Amino acid sequence: MIDGVVYGYYPTDENGNGQFDVNELFNSKGQMHINTESEFSDAYSGNAVTSFDVKISNSQAGDLLKILNTVAQSPGIYSLAGNNCTSVAINALIGAGVHINSFGPIKVMAGGNNTIFGIVPLQNGYGFSPSGFMNTIQQYGNQEIFYNPTHFYVK
Repeated sequence: MIDGVVYGYYPTDENGNGQFDVNELFNSKGQMHINTESEFSDAYSGNAVTSFDVKISNSQAGDLLKILNTVAQSPGIYSLAGNNCTSVAINALIGAGVHINSFGPIKVMAGGNNTIFGIVPLQNGYGFSPSGFMNTIQQYGNQEIFYNPTHFYVK
């Protein structure tokens, strides 16, 4: 939620049956829902939601809004394995200049061609699940940017 507006990226119910089938979850037109907090509460009452606060500058917040509105205009293809709700959020944050640390491979050239694992900047959010992103933002170095994680049911 940014300034009382909730942005959410979803697949499209292309066959109109009121639910998302496997084909729609892995290959349907994406759609960005932009709702007021009240509209979101009405539409998603009873659903589980995880939220957290993000410490960003006014400039980053402006860039984030531009990116999310661009996705709304051209949502692309939704896929749980690639371009999904979490990846859109992560990629928008990265695009707005928010540095997100991740645990990954680091090439070490001194004394050989070895690879070790450590903290590296996250390059993109493709393939992330909500729980995977929650684990990432709780890693070392991210607590100063992402804080106050909350899991709740929409009322």
